[in-house]
Amino acid sequence: ISVDVRIVAATNRDLANQVEAGTFRADLYYRLNVLQLRVPPLRSRREDIIPLAEYFLGLFNKRFGKSFLSLDEGARTALTEHRWAGNIRELKNVLERSVLRRPTHGSRISFGRRLVQWNASSATKWGEMLNRRDFCYANRGLPTGMNAAS
Repeated sequence: ISVDVRIVAATNRDLANQVEAGTFRADLYYRLNVLQLRVPPLRSRREDIIPLAEYFLGLFNKRFGKSFLSLDEGARTALTEHRWAGNIRELKNVLERSVLRRPTHGSRISFGRRLVQWNASSATKWGEMLNRRDFCYANRGLPTGMNAAS
C-alpha cells in the first residue's frame, strides 16, 4: 500500500528557539518545517472581523435552521473592539452561541450596548456574561443587574 501523507501543524510557540533550548526535538522540527505561514492574530486584522462574523452567521443560520440576516451596528462595534484573545475560534464560538440562544427567527443579531467593553478586564466575568440566558436576546441591552460600569 502506497501512502502520501501531508501534516499541517500549528503553534504559537517559537519552535526554532525551543530546538536550541533542547525542549523540542530537532528531527521533528525539520520534518515539520517545510513551509511556514505566519498568520497575524485576529486583533491585528480588525478589517477581517465583520466578514468572518457574517460568514459564521450564515453558517450557523444554515446549521441550526435560523434566519438572522445581519449584525446590528452595536454588534459590529462590539465585535471589532474586542481583543479576541482566542482569535477566530473565540469569534466563531460567540457567533454560534448568539445564534443558538436567540428565538428561531429575526432580522438582526444584537449584543446590546457595550457588550465587549462591559468586562474586558475579567475573562471570568466575560464568560459568565456570555453564558447568561438573557444576554443574547435582541435589543434588550445588558442582562438584569448588570451595567456598563460593572
